[in-house]
Amino acid sequence: MIFQEPAVEQTSDEAKKAQKALAEMTDKVSMLESDLAVSEAENDDMVRQLEESKGLYLILEKKYHITKNKLKELEDR
Repeated sequence: MIFQEPAVEQTSDEAKKAQKALAEMTDKVSMLESDLAVSEAENDDMVRQLEESKGLYLILEKKYHITKNKLKELEDR
């Protein structure tokens, strides 16, 4: 009987360590999921800003070409 008690105690300690490790990993996963959600939201915002900038660039480019053509017409007169 004396020989079995350390094994039971060791198993209990190992179970406690495993539970603690599991709790720490669960917390870490939760934090990482939260960070991921924030990063995805930031990414979506950046993509939206990029698309908006592309649209504005196209408008400016079109205005530039119109102005350039009008300037050339005026110079040709």
